[in-house]
Amino acid sequence: MLDNALHMDTPREVPAGVFQISEIAPLTGTAAITLFAGTTVLTLRGEVAVETLIPGDRIITRDTGMVMLHDLDISRASLPAIRVVADSFGQARPQRDTLLVTDALVNLRNWCIDQPSGSRTAQITAMALVDGQSVTPQGTTDRLTCTLVFDRPHVIYVDGLELCAI
Repeated sequence: MLDNALHMDTPREVPAGVFQISEIAPLTGTAAITLFAGTTVLTLRGEVAVETLIPGDRIITRDTGMVMLHDLDISRASLPAIRVVADSFGQARPQRDTLLVTDALVNLRNWCIDQPSGSRTAQITAMALVDGQSVTPQGTTDRLTCTLVFDRPHVIYVDGLELCAI
């Protein structure tokens, strides 16, 4: 779908499944993101396993710096997953092989993102990034999931990737 656009020499238009966060998330109200247990989130204390976070923890965001985690719901769920191999989107992006839910929105900032608006930033679903090599579908997996809730949409750092909480 992206034809390995992130590894190409020329910009490509982004495919379906690509959004500007302003198109899909209001600027007020709560926002959430679901992650699989075992992923790490960048906090004021450093990288922390998502399942060990607690409401009130300070999460580092791309958009506003530090924000407080409002709530955390931990449960077991069967969800389709996407595996992203370490360094797929540049050095330490992600830092390690990472498992994402298929509808996770990855915030990409790169010379290779070419949108009609001229923006070099796009929010792309993990499923739309599948290339069969460095980003692959893993089928449905039964795992512990952690849903982080914030006061409004944010871009957080997860295993070195920028993911959108909407």
